[in-house]
Amino acid sequence: MRSRRRPCLPLILWLGSLGLPMSMGCVVQYGEAPEAMVLPADMQAPPVDFSEAITRIDLLLEGEQDVDRLDRLLAMRDLARRMRRADPRAQQEVLFYLQQMIAVEERAQPVETAAVYDDEIIASFTPLSSPIVEESLDVSTTAAPRGATPGVD
Repeated sequence: MRSRRRPCLPLILWLGSLGLPMSMGCVVQYGEAPEAMVLPADMQAPPVDFSEAITRIDLLLEGEQDVDRLDRLLAMRDLARRMRRADPRAQQEVLFYLQQMIAVEERAQPVETAAVYDDEIIASFTPLSSPIVEESLDVSTTAAPRGATPGVD
């Protein structure tokens, strides 16, 4: 019988002996591993308290009817609640952003003023299209004789 030559056999032997272990790679470490970047305790920022921002947002949420404004306020409150466990430096940046957004929302809130309503002023008001009543102008309603000039003696 004639043996068939297998062209893949040298490749299989090479991969099995040298190629596979070498292809996995190995990393040679030079020197010591770098330590994590940790700031000293005196240089770290203290955690931020978001309770004031959340309280102000809750006050703005009371009785809000505008859907877009309601969505913005809810998103701001959720962001403040999620940032409680974040890095203190990131907390400071987010608190600054939230304070600015709360100030904008407070300025955008409609101002409630007492209605200026006076019965005398309203009673004396006459729209332009309404008929003028002579009695309200204190004009005498007696007719003058024909040919006579009223008010001339």
